[in-house]
Amino acid sequence: MIGQVITGSPRSLLARRTDTVDGRGRHSRAVRLTYPLDEIAGVGALRKRALLQHFGSARAVAGASLADLEAVEGVSSALAKKIYDFFHVSG
Repeated sequence: MIGQVITGSPRSLLARRTDTVDGRGRHSRAVRLTYPLDEIAGVGALRKRALLQHFGSARAVAGASLADLEAVEGVSSALAKKIYDFFHVSG
């Protein structure tokens, strides 16, 4: 299924699995994983790596406080707020 959430809510945590289907309805062997951090403007490969190294997992990043996110080297206060708001949406 395209965009199927493996666990939790779409923004909560880990990866979403994206399968591709060829013209004959068969799934390809290639599976692309996307992470919620990839959806946040301003979080590129280097910052994503820094966040994951600092917290150890995407789940830990999602549960981090604003102060904890600001403590990561290379993450500004504004970006920390974006990340925090992304994972702590109300409603």
